[in-house]
Amino acid sequence: MHRKTSNSFIKHLDFLIIDMVLLAGAYVLAFLIRHNWTIPKYLFNYFIQFGIVLLIVYLLIAIISSAYKDILHRNKWRELIQVILQVVVTLVILLLYLYLTKQSQILSRWVYLLTALLAIVLIWPIRVLWKHWIRMRLLKNNISGREQMLLILDAESLEASTEEIFNKKYQTYDFCGIVTDDPSRVGESIDNIPIVADINGLEDYVLSNIVDAVLISVQNSLEQSLLIQYFLEMGVVVNIAIMSSDSALPNARIEEIGDMFVITTSNSTAAAWQLVVKRLADIVGGLIGCLITGIAFLFVAPQIKKADPGPVFFHQTRIGKNGRRFELYKFRSMYMDAEERKAELMHLNEMEGPMFKIKDDPRILPKIGTRIRNWSIDELPQFWNILKGDMSLVGTRPPTVEEFACYEPHHRARLSFRPGLTGLWQVSGRNRIDEFEEIVRLDTEYIKNWSIKEDIFIILKTFVVVLKRKGSM
Repeated sequence: MHRKTSNSFIKHLDFLIIDMVLLAGAYVLAFLIRHNWTIPKYLFNYFIQFGIVLLIVYLLIAIISSAYKDILHRNKWRELIQVILQVVVTLVILLLYLYLTKQSQILSRWVYLLTALLAIVLIWPIRVLWKHWIRMRLLKNNISGREQMLLILDAESLEASTEEIFNKKYQTYDFCGIVTDDPSRVGESIDNIPIVADINGLEDYVLSNIVDAVLISVQNSLEQSLLIQYFLEMGVVVNIAIMSSDSALPNARIEEIGDMFVITTSNSTAAAWQLVVKRLADIVGGLIGCLITGIAFLFVAPQIKKADPGPVFFHQTRIGKNGRRFELYKFRSMYMDAEERKAELMHLNEMEGPMFKIKDDPRILPKIGTRIRNWSIDELPQFWNILKGDMSLVGTRPPTVEEFACYEPHHRARLSFRPGLTGLWQVSGRNRIDEFEEIVRLDTEYIKNWSIKEDIFIILKTFVVVLKRKGSM
């Protein structure tokens, strides 16, 4: 899934919040200085009213003027000019408002001047320091959650293309490698970005590495079309150099990478605010779920220990968004040697494809194992994965390493979204589904049609499925 490029207002909401807090502080301080560190009772209502209007005007000025556009690329002196203009225009409009409402005599001119001076003195250095901190983070290559972008470029224009792409230092993603059509250049590096494969080795690289997005800049239109369809089938976000385009691209948007304009396309898109809401819901749900897990532990742990001595929790490496690995946690519902015995039972597998499922699995602990699986209690520790950000409340089932190794390119599309504790497949009669391709279809359908409303529906339906004791995987 592709996060739609935010406008400067949303993208740099942190700067706006900091500015408004400092502006409010400057206004309060100016008012107190003017009135000998007190707020007269007869001015209190006006003090509140004018302060609210001041912040609203500042907000509108920031939105209308795109005040935070390219803020990370402005030097400190350009930033000073920007801050002065923003503050002065805001106070001029506030003065105009007070004049039109016949309240201009209430607010002292000293309050205006002090507010302007203090706001500039506070906002400018804090902006500069905050930008410095963000720049340092963006220049690091190991920031958790940063998108990994693969570059696919013609060999004949390789240096020119990379120079254009790498021109801007402060990127919100990491370039994980370069693929070109000249096999003799594999193993070289350009600006410390390795050339990882030629076109023939592209599939092997993508299926064994984390790739969130690709940038395609090739002259051959047929080759470009094939690459676009290939990556869209895998659920990878595709950026196409603006030199050529395809009007049939889904969710196409014009964006910028370095100094290169590209057409960005993907199977699904989401606004930044939607993903923020989803993550906030995950944090709240994760906290509540961890509390419930702690309570359940008091009752479940002794029974697991009694049934089969060993750890209460089971953990296993799973594949998350776009190939990221993480440790998934569950209450242990099987014997300690369950993974070793899996090979012996493989001939009983009821699933068509890389997944494994058998009815009346003999590896399940008697009584307690069946009980916690029927009520999905064994899944509760995954709320810790949700809180950490490895998983979401709603998403797709995270495959095991062995399953992922058997994936075909189109199967990878179900990994373009953060895996979830529950999902469309889980609430669509999972016990009756025995074809992996049907699971892929349901997961892909969920990703393409994702919305907050759909997540709420799936969560509510999950409660119904659990109460009906449909079992778990």
